[in-house]
Amino acid sequence: MDPIQLSAEQRTDFGKGTARQLRRAGKIPAIAYRNGDEPIHIALDTKSFVLQMDRTGRNTVFQLTVGDDQHYVLLQQMQRHPVTRNPMHVDFRIVNLDDVVNVMVNINFTGRSLGVRMGGRLLKVRRYLRLKAPVTAIPNEIVVDMTELPGGSTFYSGDVTTIPENCELADNKRVPLLTIKGGTVDRNAE
Repeated sequence: MDPIQLSAEQRTDFGKGTARQLRRAGKIPAIAYRNGDEPIHIALDTKSFVLQMDRTGRNTVFQLTVGDDQHYVLLQQMQRHPVTRNPMHVDFRIVNLDDVVNVMVNINFTGRSLGVRMGGRLLKVRRYLRLKAPVTAIPNEIVVDMTELPGGSTFYSGDVTTIPENCELADNKRVPLLTIKGGTVDRNAE
């Protein structure tokens, strides 16, 4: 996937008051971190950033242009307003395109499990996996089909078989992702 273009202005003023002024002007205060170097303080256009995030998702590589400089960045953290859900501050991590990074990738559980069809209850314990992946090959999501999952069972991160070849699981293999409570056949009822 090609990096998405994102423009930003470098900022020299910091603090709560400056951040509020930026937000009133339709901008998001942000920062881009590099390993061992000084971070780059920037301001993003709110509308264009939100539009790009809606189109692409969390694990997108952006080509960030700040003045004459260009950097490849990944979204590290985004703080949102508790009511409006608008971005209030964004942290980026500067990366090289040949780096291998640890990322959190959403899990898309599909199908209706056997245990739920038999009256059980599905409990999603965790909705993401931690993966170690090349920057240029980070998946947007991992799809897990749970139609054959029986009642009374737990599905662990090590059970996921749809992780792309060039990625590997960075989590412990025994991290529970979902559990089916009940929904088993009563063998004593016969």
